[in-house]
Amino acid sequence: MGADGVPATFEEYLASVLPPANASAVLRAFGEFAAASAAAASTSKNATEAGLSEVEDEVLDNYSGAPCPGTSGATLEGQLTAATVGHVLGLYVLLGFGLLGAVGNVTAAALCCVAKKLGSVFNQVLVCNLAIHTAYIFATIAIQVG
Repeated sequence: MGADGVPATFEEYLASVLPPANASAVLRAFGEFAAASAAAASTSKNATEAGLSEVEDEVLDNYSGAPCPGTSGATLEGQLTAATVGHVLGLYVLLGFGLLGAVGNVTAAALCCVAKKLGSVFNQVLVCNLAIHTAYIFATIAIQVG
């Protein structure tokens, strides 16, 4: 304890507020957590330095060395292939539906602008909504592709 009665270290604080057995258990758990966090940080840093893609890094983070449940035993290469194929197919689906939605939005906005009642508040709000939604679609595509 410090001169003013305030614990000087984290260990002293735990000893002052918890029974000794609980304080030692908390310190042990805190040490294990700190060691696991440091190991995870170094693994992530090593993966980034190794030039791994985001998909490969995610598979390696989740890879335990054990076969996938319900399979005959997927290897790391098999898991990487499946994750890469899933990522690429997801991008194609996103691009397909995104571009279809953007074309639909632009077409609907054009129809609203050609309408005789363009001056109506509803059509103006609808065109603004379509423009914002189209911008959202393109932003989503840009984020996923980039």
